[in-house]
Amino acid sequence: MSRSRAALFVLLGGLAVAIVGALPPVFFHLVNYRDRTIPGWLELWLWTAIVFFSLGVYKTALVVQRSLRQEANQSALVKRSERESAT
Repeated sequence: MSRSRAALFVLLGGLAVAIVGALPPVFFHLVNYRDRTIPGWLELWLWTAIVFFSLGVYKTALVVQRSLRQEANQSALVKRSERESAT
């Protein structure tokens, strides 16, 4: 997997988590909706979306890193077995 593809997966994972986390039904259950004004709602929603985006990017980056590491280990094992069988 190329670096640009991995970066794209990380970005899309972060966006997906931010969208799901900041959806109005989920969002309204997290806060006391009676005490907020419109600017307060927008600010709170923005911070919530940023936090969920950051968590999504972090988790997706961990998954992509783990899969890239497994691919590298598998290719190293294949190369090693090819060298050993050639000698």
